[in-house]
Amino acid sequence: MRDLTVAMVLAIAAASPAGAQGSASLDAVTACRSITDDVARLQCFDKSVAALEAAKQKDGLVVLNQTEIREKKRSLFGLKLPDINLFGSGKDSDDTPAKTRIEEIDTTIVSIQPAGRGRWQMRFADGSIWRTTEPAKVDPEKGDKVKVKRAALGSFRASFDGNYPVRVERVE
Repeated sequence: MRDLTVAMVLAIAAASPAGAQGSASLDAVTACRSITDDVARLQCFDKSVAALEAAKQKDGLVVLNQTEIREKKRSLFGLKLPDINLFGSGKDSDDTPAKTRIEEIDTTIVSIQPAGRGRWQMRFADGSIWRTTEPAKVDPEKGDKVKVKRAALGSFRASFDGNYPVRVERVE
């Protein structure tokens, strides 16, 4: 029970009735802890856990630990997504747990093709597709190790095998 209250609970569709039900169900579980009468507290826990289970079965509730959140954030790194408060605040900040904050990714180029005007489109080992938005000083090649970091104003910079970084954008 304690693990459930400590785990991060996410409502996939925060504005949906199922999402609201999931959030209310979690609040009900945590409120039970303040009941001093043992029988009443147990009844409260039974009722609120049943509501949590019902919300989960309706796909209105998903429970993820910090490792799973980090994996999901990494798979979404670089994509332009609406700020829907899916993984906490929606944006990593100083108060985002370090275990879930994604500031950069390290991967490898598995395929590459020219995108015109000295630019390149690349598929990385994780399946994501990125494109350079400016010509690179050193052209990337298949098999190069890549480090993509967050840059100013929501942009990203990638360095290929440690060479000078170039601006990139995620395509897929």
